Order: sequence, then C-alpha cells, then structure tokens
Amino acid sequence: MRRLSWIIALVLMGCHCGPKKREVYVTHRPLGKAIAAQIAGAKNTIDAAPAPAIGATGETQEQAVMSKHKQKYWVWSGYSTEPGLTFVTEIAGLDNDSARRLLNGEALDPAPRLTVEHYNPGKFTDALGDYIGLLVLAPPLVEVLQATGARVQLLPLKVARRPDLQYAIANVLERVPALDLARSKLTTFAGTDVIDRVERLALRTIAADAPPVFHAAEHPVLILVNDELRQRLQAASSNPGVLTPVEEWSNVF
Repeated sequence: MRRLSWIIALVLMGCHCGPKKREVYVTHRPLGKAIAAQIAGAKNTIDAAPAPAIGATGETQEQAVMSKHKQKYWVWSGYSTEPGLTFVTEIAGLDNDSARRLLNGEALDPAPRLTVEHYNPGKFTDALGDYIGLLVLAPPLVEVLQATGARVQLLPLKVARRPDLQYAIANVLERVPALDLARSKLTTFAGTDVIDRVERLALRTIAADAPPVFHAAEHPVLILVNDELRQRLQAASSNPGVLTPVEEWSNVF
C-alpha cells in the first residue's frame, strides 16, 4: 500500500477522533506490554531490572556513576513549521508494516526501494518534514550520524523528477528507557497505556554509556539525541531539522 493506514495517521497526527481520551499524570499505571504492542506492535517489552544495592548517600552505585555524567537531551524531528520548506506527502514503496517498523526502530530486511512521489513544493533542506514522522536526511547530516558510530540503518530515498537530490531515511535502531512517567504530564488513549498527547516530558536518569541517538522506549515516535550530537548536527547544517530540549517538547497546541 502506498499510504499509511488511517489508524497510524491518527496516532501520529494526534487527531482527537475516536474514543475519548483521559488526561493523567502517569503515576499509577505500570509500563507494560501496551506501550510496546499497541503503539507500534513491537515484540519486546520493557522489564524492570532487579533493584541494586543502596549506598550510604541514598543513591545506588549505578545512579552515583550516572549522576556524574548527566547529559542534556533533545527531541529530533525533521518536521518544521517554517514556511517555504518542502514537505513530503507520499513515499512510494513504503507499506504500512514498514512504516510501523521504522517508527519503532526495527531494521527493514530486505530494504525497500523508496521514492518521494509527492511533496508540497518548497525549499529542499538537509532535513525534510514528512507525513509519517521519519528522519529524512541529506548527506551532510547522514555523515554526522555515521561518524558517531550509532546503530542507524540508512535507506536510500529518491525524489521523483529530481535526480539531482540525494536523501536517506535514517532508521535509528536503538531504544532506551528514557521517560520518567511519574513526572511527565501525558494523555493516553482510553483504556490503554499508549501515549497520545504530551504536555510535559521529564527524563529518568539515563546511563552515561547510552547511544547518542535513540528512540524513547516508552514512546518510540520520539527520537532523542544527546547534546554533543545536537551540536554536531547544527554545525553541519543550517537546517538540521527541529531540535527541541526534552523539557520544552510538547505536542499540545
């Protein structure tokens, strides 16, 4: 199929059609199979690790190490509200299941042949917004990702009627538990743990050896980058996409 199913589109666009949602501070709902299975059909679940020993300072040994290496994280998106930029409205060769897998950071094998078939006219920049929520990147940004050694599958993406342009979809293959659900203000779909609207995000402590770019395991449509990578992206391009500090990111307008 050449377009996403309406279900995926509604989730990504934050449409308020369908069952009534409930707004909650997510303090009492366990993080379980609903997030992995319902938001994107992922096979893996997030399992709680055994509680480590607590030291005299009240921190676990792991927390004490990580607290010395706290990073600032940014939400990375190709979509921009800046007027006059190209926006991709159709990618030929990308079916619903492949789109779902990309949103979850699952490798596509074999890699499909992809072409930007339709787009709103505008300036082609190094990061293009698209109707799905992918990272559509030109070579300067692709090279930055490759230099980090991050686990990223690069899917070549042609642009119809523009053979001079080179793009790739960057399929980030890492998923890291990152969100502190107790301190975030979220809206879930009724009767589920699937996150719909985000009014405020808060991060849990993220390990110092976390990859420089990854999907937030609790809400995989979010791609986070650390501050070092953010600086490299902005140094490489005047249009690296939209990089928003996690604590400032919201999809409630």
